[in-house]
Amino acid sequence: MFDLKRTAFPSMIPVGFSPNSIQTKRKSRLKGLWQPKKFLAELLGTFILCVVTKGAVVTLAIAVENGDLTASAAHFPASLASGLAVMMGILVTGKASGAQTNPAVSLTMAFAGKLPWIQLPAYIVAQFIGAALGAAFILLNFRESIGSIGPECVASFPDFSDNILHQIFDQFLATFLLLSSIQAVDDQVTNQNR
Repeated sequence: MFDLKRTAFPSMIPVGFSPNSIQTKRKSRLKGLWQPKKFLAELLGTFILCVVTKGAVVTLAIAVENGDLTASAAHFPASLASGLAVMMGILVTGKASGAQTNPAVSLTMAFAGKLPWIQLPAYIVAQFIGAALGAAFILLNFRESIGSIGPECVASFPDFSDNILHQIFDQFLATFLLLSSIQAVDDQVTNQNR
């Protein structure tokens, strides 16, 4: 039988090499890719965020449409509901996955070295599925109201601008502020624990 260690060039064989080491590395990489607890936590957190936020917005839009509330008076409860939705997502899923619930947050955490790149696709897929399920729930639950008010009550865009550059700038600025705040809080917590 052929023995690698007794060949004429033993120095060419890496130290600790074995044919099984390649398979072990592949398995460990795949294990890092699929983590069901984190996947389900991100899915649930994003679902909670979408359902609470959009549910509150649709409910307030119905109240405005019926004349029970003025449009300007609906801004505060809508903002409060969004903040509470983020808090709920963090409380429910924070320990399991870090409660990122947003692909931009996950991408930023990966660039910052706080989320392994191998886990990023699972996080993003879970967040998209959670958002889609949340949106489907809202559309099914409020289908009659959304039909009478109009679909713009569940859309997220600045004012009713038709200028695509204005919309891109709005989303860029909002995402930048969100990620700056998250990184600042995360850095404070990390420095405090040292």
